[in-house]
Amino acid sequence: MADVVFDDEPDEKETRAPSSPGEPLCDEEAERAMLGSAFVDDDAINLVADILPSEDFYVEAHRAIWNAMLAVHHDGAEVDAVTLAKELTDRGQFNRCGGSSYLDSLLDARPVVPHAEEYARIIADFAWRRRLRLEVQRFGMAVSERSTTREQIERSIRRLQTTAEDTADRKS
Repeated sequence: MADVVFDDEPDEKETRAPSSPGEPLCDEEAERAMLGSAFVDDDAINLVADILPSEDFYVEAHRAIWNAMLAVHHDGAEVDAVTLAKELTDRGQFNRCGGSSYLDSLLDARPVVPHAEEYARIIADFAWRRRLRLEVQRFGMAVSERSTTREQIERSIRRLQTTAEDTADRKS
């Protein structure tokens, strides 16, 4: 098993105050901009469809909207207000996603289609951080429980390492 190495010098991000434990790890603006980009131009979907799973979106409505956009796009249709609303309605999610007014508001973010990959990277990074935080919490609970076996703790360590290494794979 590889040793975990900690740098002595924190980078700029590490010197900022950490978010509070209850604060969501997400960037709703990036999520809205990504969805708005896909709404404006299907090229945004082509740029990121393979690297941005819906699970990476923090906001549940954004996950549903992204899945509907991918379905419309996959069917060969243009993603627009009508096709997206129909897909969401067919899935029983139109009102839960905020209806027409919310879909229209996605364009208020003034999304820039060429920035879609950057929006996707921001969303993916926060999703990775959420997964990592969850594994850290699970590890902490495993270590704290007296009934946890050494084997269970070692499995928890491997899950934590696998999750931590996931970011290196995505960024390279």
